Amino acid sequence: MKPTISQEILLILASETGRSCAVLPPEFAPIVARKLKRKFKIKVTTEEITRILNGYVSIYQFGASILKDCLLPSRGEYISLADLDGQKYIIKIVNQFPEEDEEILSEIAAWVIYYEYLR
Repeated sequence: MKPTISQEILLILASETGRSCAVLPPEFAPIVARKLKRKFKIKVTTEEITRILNGYVSIYQFGASILKDCLLPSRGEYISLADLDGQKYIIKIVNQFPEEDEEILSEIAAWVIYYEYLR
């Protein structure tokens, strides 16, 4: 079932998931619910937020697990972002989560690349 939350809010949730490296503390959903109520004047249950965030955590974890498969041969001593086949990477994520909005997938993928690429 698709959430009844706007795309803008879903992107914020995706970004928060990525920014946290998909490690969400138990109190995260209630905090997000309060922020959404205060900033956007909408009420979203913590259960719905938790369900959405858990889906985004799964996307982040999958993205992190396939990142090395999408690396191109390094042209130098150090790996750079140019050594990542970004198109192959996004296609794998979209194929794994076809029901998810591509903008959400791209947002989470960008955070995976940012945090996991240099580890």
